[in-house]
Amino acid sequence: MEVAPTTEELRSIRLVFEPKHSATFESLNNLELFVPDTFGRKSLRKAIGQLAKECPVDCLDFAIEGILLRTTLGKFCDKYGKSRENVLEVMCFQPEAEPKEVSSRTQSRWLSCLYCLHVSDSTKIVAGDADGFLTCWNWSDSQISTAWERPACKDSKQSTVVGVDWLPSQRKLIVCLQAGYLVFGNLEDSENSSVRLNEPNGTKKNSIESVLFLRTSDDTYDSVLLGTFEGSILKIPKDELELYTYDGRPKKELRNLNTEETLLGHSQRVSSVISLDICFLLSSSWDGTLKIWDLNKCCMISSVNVGRPINSLTTSSNQDYFVAGNMDGSFTLLDSRQEKPALRKKFAHSSATTSVACSSLKNHLFCTVGRDNKMKLWDSRALSTPFYERVGERKQEHSYFTCLSWDNERDLLLAGKNDGGLSCLLFEDGRMVLS
Repeated sequence: MEVAPTTEELRSIRLVFEPKHSATFESLNNLELFVPDTFGRKSLRKAIGQLAKECPVDCLDFAIEGILLRTTLGKFCDKYGKSRENVLEVMCFQPEAEPKEVSSRTQSRWLSCLYCLHVSDSTKIVAGDADGFLTCWNWSDSQISTAWERPACKDSKQSTVVGVDWLPSQRKLIVCLQAGYLVFGNLEDSENSSVRLNEPNGTKKNSIESVLFLRTSDDTYDSVLLGTFEGSILKIPKDELELYTYDGRPKKELRNLNTEETLLGHSQRVSSVISLDICFLLSSSWDGTLKIWDLNKCCMISSVNVGRPINSLTTSSNQDYFVAGNMDGSFTLLDSRQEKPALRKKFAHSSATTSVACSSLKNHLFCTVGRDNKMKLWDSRALSTPFYERVGERKQEHSYFTCLSWDNERDLLLAGKNDGGLSCLLFEDGRMVLS
C-alpha cells in the first residue's frame, strides 16, 4: 500500500459522510462524490487524523444550506455530531502546476476581446480593440508573430470590437461592433461586408455590449444574441444570418439587419450572454443579476441577485458552476450541483474584476483578471487562495487586464490589456494528481 500524503503535499480535502435519516444531513448527501483509488480507507483515516492535529485544513469548500464553511476537520465533526470513523471517502489533491508564460506581445490599442482559431495545422489569435481594429498573430512553438492588422469595418470608424467568431469550412471571420454592426469577412484579406442593426435615420441607437454566436453545429448559426447597454437582449434570427454566412461572395452594399427584441428583463448594461444549451441562455448585467432565459418561450425563467454590478460571466465545461466577475473586485461562484444553488463570494482583486474565464479541459479551473493589473488562477474545489498569481507589466501608469480567452485545443490562456499587451500562458503538465 502506498504511503498516505503528508500535510505539506495537500491543498484541500473534501468529505463525504455516511447517509443519515435525519433531515439535517440531507444536503450533505447531495454533494458530488469524489473517490480516490490509490489509498485504502485506513491510510485515509490516518491522514485525516494527522491533518486535523497538525494544521487548519480548508477541508470544506462547498456550502451547506447556503452557508460557506471553512473549518478544520475536528471542528466540523464536533459541530455536526459526526465522528472521524464515519468518513467514507476523502479526496486529497495536490496544487495545480503553475502555467508557463510562453510569449507576450504588445501593440498600442486597448484590447477588448480575444479569439483563438485553428486553420489546418496552424493556430491564430485574433484580437479586437477599442478603436475598431483587428490584429492577427500566428502562434507556433510557443512563439507569437504578427500576421496582419486592419480595420474591422470600413463603415464604422473607432467602434469597439465586442466579439469575434470563426466559421471553419467557409473560412469566414464574423465580427460584432459596439456601434451596431456585424462584419462578415475573410481571414486572409481585408475584403468584407457589413450590415448594421441601427437604421441610418432612426431615433433608437442600440449600443452592443456583449454577443453570443449561438451555433447548431460548427458551421451553422441558430441565431446571434446581442446584449445592449440599455438592458435588452436582441436576437438576429437564422434566416437573416443565412443571407450572409452562406453566400459565396460578400455583398458590397450596406444593408440593415432585422432583429427581434426578444428578451426584456435587465435594467442596465448586459455584460455577458452565454449558452446553457440550444434553448436556454444565461445573462449577466450591471443591475447585479444573473438571469436564465427560455429561447423557445422568449421569457425569463429564473433570476439570481448577486447584489453588485457584474462585468463578466463564464461557466464550467459541465455547467456545474458559474463564475461572475463583479465591479467591486470580487467574483461570485454559483454552485448549481446542489438542490438549492449556493452563492459563494470571494474578493479576488483590489479593484473591479474585469473578466473571467473557465477552462474547458479542466472543469475545476477558472481565471480572473482585474483593474489592479493582476491575473489569478483558481481551483473551484479550494477557493482559499489562488494557486497562481501574476502581476502584469505596466506599459503605462494605469495598465490593467481587460479580457480573457481560454483555448480548448492548445490549453492556452490568453489575456489582453488596455495598453495593448497580450499575454499567453500554456498549461503543459497541469494535470491534477489524485493522492
